[in-house]
Amino acid sequence: RGSTPSADALVVGVRNVARAAERYGCVAMATDGSGQHGAPVEKPSCDAGAGVEWVALAGAYILPVEGGAGYLGNVLSSLSVSRRGELEITDVLNAYHKLGYLRVASTTMKWCDAGDPEGYAQANDPAFWAGVP
Repeated sequence: RGSTPSADALVVGVRNVARAAERYGCVAMATDGSGQHGAPVEKPSCDAGAGVEWVALAGAYILPVEGGAGYLGNVLSSLSVSRRGELEITDVLNAYHKLGYLRVASTTMKWCDAGDPEGYAQANDPAFWAGVP
């Protein structure tokens, strides 16, 4: 959904999942199919609002790596490390959103949460992915 991304755009996969706002980084996505979305929020603590819903960041990213204002190296060099001493993906996504270069693509493809040991094992199990093109 949404407009065709430019070469500078970062494209992030999003999907509807149960309790998305409690468990994942999300974007507020318009429910009218327009592709309009808000800035990424890590585990949002509020309602998305009328006409929008929280959809989970699916952990699938297409990052521009060469040229243009959205060049990944330029964006990364503009960020500071978090309190955890890391560059956070939500900060990267927000930097692209502020530049106007964040695009989202909804997916219903097979997906699993690799953020805990059980999910990580599942993500690395060929049997889980059997039949997925």
